[in-house]
Amino acid sequence: MSSFQAMLDSLWSTMVSRDYVDSIFAAMAESVIVIAKSGEIRRANNSACRLLGYNEAELLALAIDDIFTDG
Repeated sequence: MSSFQAMLDSLWSTMVSRDYVDSIFAAMAESVIVIAKSGEIRRANNSACRLLGYNEAELLALAIDDIFTDG
């Protein structure tokens, strides 16, 4: 097998795995928010969006401190 073909095979399996994980993430009944070390929201599933009353684009524009404060 050529190194180019091996690279293509690896890329394809990574893409399939990523699509699979993305579909599971989106379908989860539990709310999930992925946060960077800096506090920026990187991803949020549909359940988290509904719970917090934002769409995903709105959540991605916020930091976690914008949503959860010490009050």
